[in-house]
Amino acid sequence: MIRRWFTKRFQLNRKDQALPLRHPQNMSKKIPKKNPRPGIDKYGRNKLHYAADAGDVEAVDSLLNQGLDINAQDDNGWTALHFAAQMNHAKVIELLLSKLADPNLVDIHGNNPLWTATMKARGNFRCVELLLIAGSNPSAKNKHGRSPIKIAKTIANGLEVPFEKYGGNKA
Repeated sequence: MIRRWFTKRFQLNRKDQALPLRHPQNMSKKIPKKNPRPGIDKYGRNKLHYAADAGDVEAVDSLLNQGLDINAQDDNGWTALHFAAQMNHAKVIELLLSKLADPNLVDIHGNNPLWTATMKARGNFRCVELLLIAGSNPSAKNKHGRSPIKIAKTIANGLEVPFEKYGGNKA
């Protein structure tokens, strides 16, 4: 009974791709290839993205001195500035901007780091201010037609956001 089950189940003489040793040309499809982007994880992020997200100023500085691309974007289009802005890491943003990070690069949704900083400000507008000083466009609209100014007006509920001071329109 076991022999019949085994023979029926596996049909060793059948010519198909069930036994990869008979088809070595197809084996390479099953073996994972080495990472085609060394130093980049499955999300397209490098060490600089993670250091900026963690707020580690020393690590960010060290990685930039090692030559990592300051404007490298992950698979969602986020740069180190986006990650620092998301976490309100003003010192990291200052460092990145002093090393000429582009404050107007947008992610796959059309959001620049200023948009992210505005969404995550929670009443602390230091990161927003740094990005505005660096020339980030407060009127730049994302794919949904929302600009950092509109977001600020929606979430601020009366708090004064310093957009006009740096050349942004009121709406």
